[in-house]
Amino acid sequence: MSDRRALIEAAVADTGGAMTAEHVEAELEAGRMFLAVSPSGESLAILQPVHDLHVVGVAGDMAEVLRLEQRVSRSAALQFDRMTVLPSRSGWDRVLRDRGWKTESGLVKDLGQ
Repeated sequence: MSDRRALIEAAVADTGGAMTAEHVEAELEAGRMFLAVSPSGESLAILQPVHDLHVVGVAGDMAEVLRLEQRVSRSAALQFDRMTVLPSRSGWDRVLRDRGWKTESGLVKDLGQ
């Protein structure tokens, strides 16, 4: 896990302290969160299944993040009604709008169920 620590820290940096790398690591250990990691290992998304799939944070190369979004959306659509990213980073609404995301309390994607 320590090799991904910097990416986890970057992914939670915009949560305003609501989520820390230590908290994420504890939740990962407990099985209440999981990671989607790009093939290169240079990008990741922190995921938390609740009623919807919450994306706690994302870090890495934008092209890889967009490929991760596509992969996570496909698998999440089998289990969840919606996928949310809270909080969203500035400008992400422009990038993700064409992929079905909309702005609510963060970015939200209806998965078609």
